[in-house]
Amino acid sequence: AAEELNPKSETLNKLQNSNFQIKMSKKLSLVLSRSALVIFVISSSFSGVIDTVYRLQSGLSIEKNQRNFGYYGEEEIKISDWIKENTKPNDIFLTSTSPTQFVPMLSGRPIYLGFTGWLWTQDGGSVVQDRKSKINEFVFSGNTEKLCLDGVRYWLQEPGFSKEYPSSENQIGGAGEIIFELGQRRIIKLNCN
Repeated sequence: AAEELNPKSETLNKLQNSNFQIKMSKKLSLVLSRSALVIFVISSSFSGVIDTVYRLQSGLSIEKNQRNFGYYGEEEIKISDWIKENTKPNDIFLTSTSPTQFVPMLSGRPIYLGFTGWLWTQDGGSVVQDRKSKINEFVFSGNTEKLCLDGVRYWLQEPGFSKEYPSSENQIGGAGEIIFELGQRRIIKLNCN
């Protein structure tokens, strides 16, 4: 009888051990999935922190009709309204590379080189480098030919563009005609033949 209990108790021990392993496996799986969720939430929140820091660089004061937290103010809206009324829908604008560039957002007009953080995926970055070199050539020489060949018709000369290309102020007169001006921003129709 003792020999018969031994195989049964061995089988019972195996069952209990496998039940224990299943319970531990489920607990481990639950811990791992919860850990993965926590890591995902933390890493996703990090991008929000970066965006918030960028938007708060201008300070915490909210002023009526002014650009607040990276969005658009009355000046951007007025310029965009003028653009919509006085340019063609496919006219391309040369602008700064700000991630919150208002020209495409508010007027629906395409821009030549937007925020390069999003454009680097286009053709391995070669499109971005090609356009940057054409802009640099324009800024240093005043020659609009290559920009015009790519369809650029207008240049939004603004503090952001001057910050990216400091010598661009020298090209305003030779690049084309100032056709609109509001605050520190000017729209220049490029000399395209």
